[in-house]
Amino acid sequence: MFELGRWDLAMRTGLISKIVRKGYGLVVAGSVIRWRRPARMFQKVIVHTKVVHQDAQYWFIKQEMASTRGKVMCTAMF
Repeated sequence: MFELGRWDLAMRTGLISKIVRKGYGLVVAGSVIRWRRPARMFQKVIVHTKVVHQDAQYWFIKQEMASTRGKVMCTAMF
């Protein structure tokens, strides 16, 4: 689910055209994931994606997975 959120961010910001043109990819160099509540199979979720920092080499992205009722189930930093 988080992978789809990062690709959606790339498409909405226009980064996808640069990625395709230069032959790059969205590589995860490291991650920290914290589960707060379990996710049930086929449960509908909402994924929030936010760029919290960037430097010359990396983008630091925070993503949250929440239930449709708004309760955060999982938080991740990439």
